[in-house]
Amino acid sequence: MGLGKSEKKGRIKRLLKDKHVDIVFFQETKQAVDSENVARKLWGYRNMEFMSVDPVGSAGGLLCIWDPSVFQLSGCCCTRRSFSFADQKKNYVYAYLNRADVQEALHANVTKLSYDWEPCSRVIRRWEDSPSTIIPLLQELMANGLRVWVFSGDLDGRLPVTSTKYSINKMKLHLKTPWHPWYLNGEVGGYTEVYKGDLTFATVRGAGHQVPSYQPARALSLIMHFLAGTPLPNSTTLLQ
Repeated sequence: MGLGKSEKKGRIKRLLKDKHVDIVFFQETKQAVDSENVARKLWGYRNMEFMSVDPVGSAGGLLCIWDPSVFQLSGCCCTRRSFSFADQKKNYVYAYLNRADVQEALHANVTKLSYDWEPCSRVIRRWEDSPSTIIPLLQELMANGLRVWVFSGDLDGRLPVTSTKYSINKMKLHLKTPWHPWYLNGEVGGYTEVYKGDLTFATVRGAGHQVPSYQPARALSLIMHFLAGTPLPNSTTLLQ
């Protein structure tokens, strides 16, 4: 088919957008796709990942583009003529939150935005109206008698547990309940400690940056105990 002409790329881009395509394959691209800019001209500004195989001379060439919030690639193998993908997992949260009836029930997307909801938006690229720290906000909440829980996935490489601990330490709070494991279904769900002023810090074992995506049961237990105003189960209670 060839991807060389800008007019053809424009038609493909409009088609992918109109049909809300989550993954697309091209063959006979007849063009090396050696940068994100080339794939972006086809996919637009939505979240994306891609793989490509360069053509040989003026023949061949493969390109696959997909939305990583819908498909998660765990392995692949490619030759001059084919792609083979392993364990692509459908993200039903993405599909669910982009349903028109769900958005209506949540009173979301009332302005009918032209792009989909995504876990991490690439539409908003420069966020300039947020504070550099929320420590003053946490202190205000605690001063008004509100409970505060702070949690981190212990595998989170973006906002690691150590970073969260450094932030809490800056508040210079006195420890009320020392560091100890909390449990779910007889297994360690993570570790927790409680500070005077009613601030609880908890880790979630085996969770990355988006905790519910990695450990939904442990995330649910965390939220349920917060809403109920009860401490996380320790080794003597082993409650759900």
